[in-house]
Amino acid sequence: DAIFPIEEMSNSIDLFHKWFDIYPLLLFPVAVFDHGKHNGLYRNPPKDKMLKGKDYAMYFNLGAYGVPAPVHQKKEWDAKKNCIEMEDYLRKCGGYQLLYTDLFHTRQEFRQMFDHTLYDRMREKYNCIGAFPEIYDKVKPEKGLLEDEKTD
Repeated sequence: DAIFPIEEMSNSIDLFHKWFDIYPLLLFPVAVFDHGKHNGLYRNPPKDKMLKGKDYAMYFNLGAYGVPAPVHQKKEWDAKKNCIEMEDYLRKCGGYQLLYTDLFHTRQEFRQMFDHTLYDRMREKYNCIGAFPEIYDKVKPEKGLLEDEKTD
């Protein structure tokens, strides 16, 4: 599952076909609101993407569930490569990965995708640093998955 800006719908579906080749796809609308200085991990949408007269921009959730067609066909399919390509595209187009999915981001890439401003401020204010793990430490790739290409 990933959340993309609405203008990326056609390209995202084409890329999901290339990366995952799984059908049917789950697709539904998502409004990402501008919460001003009180936004959470989702960044406020760019002003030029906001709907006229509204305090939000339209995004959409795109999910692929199941086994990719190449795997069914007993062909080679590189899950890590395809997921990393999807994450790179998400960061470039201003989208978000849902945190219950497998992640391959480095810590730096994760912080590029999500706005940690308020999160970091609250961790410091309530003395959480060192007492509780950061979000990334809860969702990061399993040990051994990225060491050959990326570092934390």
